[in-house]
Amino acid sequence: MTTGINAGWQDSEVFRGDIVWTPTDNLRFRLIHQEDDQVGQQARVQSRIDYNVANVQGFQMGIARATDIASGGKFNPMYAQAGYPGGMLGRYESRLASTVPNEQFLEQTTFHADWDISDTMHLKYMYGKTVMTLVFTMTGVVLNTTSLLTTMSPSLISRAMSFS
Repeated sequence: MTTGINAGWQDSEVFRGDIVWTPTDNLRFRLIHQEDDQVGQQARVQSRIDYNVANVQGFQMGIARATDIASGGKFNPMYAQAGYPGGMLGRYESRLASTVPNEQFLEQTTFHADWDISDTMHLKYMYGKTVMTLVFTMTGVVLNTTSLLTTMSPSLISRAMSFS
């Protein structure tokens, strides 16, 4: 099956800055900042649709069965599962209908300070902050549902100081 959709592509842009400042022989500062922007569309193959999962869990009807009914019989192994024996798709074929890519944006900043207080004492401080923003755009592969935009932005801040 040929859909005309170019799936499995990735486009990455990276910006990185690294500044080192040494005002004296005993003191050094370093600031690093990096931004990564990755946009792409995963190649997708529906490898399994199992109606029995819901029955085992005690539900009367699972999401797979409900989706098949709502789609007019277009979410079942015969129609949508790649390589299903007797099915309509070959082993690596897909009914992918989404052409909207997903995006991942990563922003990282680190700061280092090193101070040689004396020949026997050293102070080191490190600060790091990472923010990752993930944007998933999903459209129903079979149901042609309205696009749903989901954004997640976890943030991580770390600090460390050592004295030796």
